[in-house]
Amino acid sequence: MLTLFVRVTSMYAGEGMDNHYFTEVHDIYVKDLKCKKVNVAALVLQGTEEKPIYNVTFDNVDVDKAGIGLGFSNTKTIGVSNCNLGGYVGVPSTASAKDGIFDK
Repeated sequence: MLTLFVRVTSMYAGEGMDNHYFTEVHDIYVKDLKCKKVNVAALVLQGTEEKPIYNVTFDNVDVDKAGIGLGFSNTKTIGVSNCNLGGYVGVPSTASAKDGIFDK
């Protein structure tokens, strides 16, 4: 079992929290990753206010079970397409009379 599936951080070991040294992280493309179970989080991006992580794309990423699907902080221009984190939504999500949403 994995703890983290994809983790990108510019704050490794607290970098940038108590000094002026910032890592610039950008232009990342992740495609066609599959995992059955992630214990903590599937996708994590952690930038800093001074240097956000930017231009990251996740394409065709599938995680069957995850404690947390994704957590992005201090990021810009993040693309997510054809990704399922923590399971799949059925064909298409439906509501019926038994759900009571049509009641006045």
